[in-house]
Amino acid sequence: MSKNYIYAETPDDLRILVGWTADDKGAKLLLNLEGIQIGIDDVSTGDDTVPVDTRRFFMTRQQAVLLANFLYKMSGETPPPRKRGWLTRILGSSS
Repeated sequence: MSKNYIYAETPDDLRILVGWTADDKGAKLLLNLEGIQIGIDDVSTGDDTVPVDTRRFFMTRQQAVLLANFLYKMSGETPPPRKRGWLTRILGSSS
């Protein structure tokens, strides 16, 4: 079995995603990704808390949809079914 290796320029480049939020800013969305650095060891200070780094990204709604579909595809999951339009709900579906 082969191992999957992740290469980074420096150890600071890799983070573990621990949370996210999104804010509606009208035509755009503000995506906040929260992560912790891999391999942080604060044994010298005796502090058990790990600093959370927040990265913010502005994106259009179309970019958000593309990102969501990409993540569904990469994870092997299927996106939720689309809601039927109002006309289809009223008239019913022939399929």
